Amino acid sequence: MSTTARLVWRVEGMDCASCVAKVTRAVERLPGV
Repeated sequence: MSTTARLVWRVEGMDCASCVAKVTRAVERLPGV
């Protein structure tokens, strides 16, 4: 059985697009993401 969940995280103090991209790539590499 497959379950899908959507999570939204607020990261305060992250202003530049480069930082957002780095965090996004790191999270996408996590197993199950």
